[in-house]
Amino acid sequence: MDRTCFSTLISTKSCDERAIGLRFVERTTHTSVPIGWITVSLWVTTAGLARTERMARSNLTNTWQVFECVLVSIRKGAELPEVLIRIPFLAVGPGIQASDAPHPAHITTADVMPTICEAIGTDIPQGVQGRSLWPLLTGQEYPEEEFDSAYAEHGFGGLHYTADDDYSAFMDGLNPAIGFDELNSWSQSGTMRMVRSGDWKLVFDMQEHGQLYNLAEDPVELNNLYDHPGYADIQSKMLAKLLGWTLRAQDPLPHPRRRYKHKSDSRNYWSPYR
Repeated sequence: MDRTCFSTLISTKSCDERAIGLRFVERTTHTSVPIGWITVSLWVTTAGLARTERMARSNLTNTWQVFECVLVSIRKGAELPEVLIRIPFLAVGPGIQASDAPHPAHITTADVMPTICEAIGTDIPQGVQGRSLWPLLTGQEYPEEEFDSAYAEHGFGGLHYTADDDYSAFMDGLNPAIGFDELNSWSQSGTMRMVRSGDWKLVFDMQEHGQLYNLAEDPVELNNLYDHPGYADIQSKMLAKLLGWTLRAQDPLPHPRRRYKHKSDSRNYWSPYR
């Protein structure tokens, strides 16, 4: 069965990740077109990708399968490091063009629903912010600029909690039987936004603190180049991309009933209109 490999935020160099869990939620739907689709969701461990390969090569000839792979050893906690947001993504099914190499596009999990909408021949619902990947999956032409960057958000707002605050983990609702949960008021406080484009990654928070990394040279994000005079040009370009993403990600709902009709592209693309 045809297959292609992405990353659901940034393009990966390999789909053969170790200690990968495949989170599947199984659902089958029938539409007016003669195809069924399936999104499978299940927690597995190291052999998960091999199991996925066997499933993808099964006799589900009338089925699309979308696999979102996540690490099983950790939950997504503080900030926006690559280890938490660089998620492999595999799609197989009728019409999908086979590829042994990862696709270069930067995509996000928000793009899955619009992709399924186009695949089954229905309009993207109002308010959905992702973009259809169907042209990328099926080998059609697409605006490359549309997928030259990806965006992520973190935090529930307010100030950052620190060790000086008189607030305990149990006051925060930690179950004593668990002992530790990385999803807590400390790790989730504040507001942070990120954009990734090419080898570059920019992170910015509500206190105007910035982080800029060249991931090709610094894959574990230890050398912060933000405000380094030698990288002022790339910093300016990345800040412009981040601001654009932040504006596009604003929730447009509810739309006005009678006036100010919301205009959008059929695939939720933005770049062709610049």
